[in-house]
Amino acid sequence: MAKETFSSDKILKYLREVQREYETGGIWLARKLGRRWSYVCGLEPESFGQPEIFLIYPDYALFVENSEKFKLEVTKIIENLKKLME
Repeated sequence: MAKETFSSDKILKYLREVQREYETGGIWLARKLGRRWSYVCGLEPESFGQPEIFLIYPDYALFVENSEKFKLEVTKIIENLKKLME
C-alpha cells in the first residue's frame, strides 16, 4: 500500500473544526478511483441524505452534509485543505 502524501490526522482535526463552526453533519474527504469515490478520512455521515460534493483536485473531493452555512466559506475551506494536503 502506498504511503499517503499528507497527514490524515491534521485533516481530520481541521474537518472537526469546520463541522463545529459551520454546523455540518458528516464531512469527509474522498479520492476518486476509477468511477467510484473512496473514503480517505473524515467524520461519519449523520443521515442517509445525499451529501454535497466540493472538488478539491480532480481526484479529491470533500463530501458535506447540511452545507448551507458551509457554502458561504467554501473557497477558504478548500484552500486550507489544499495546504494541509501538500
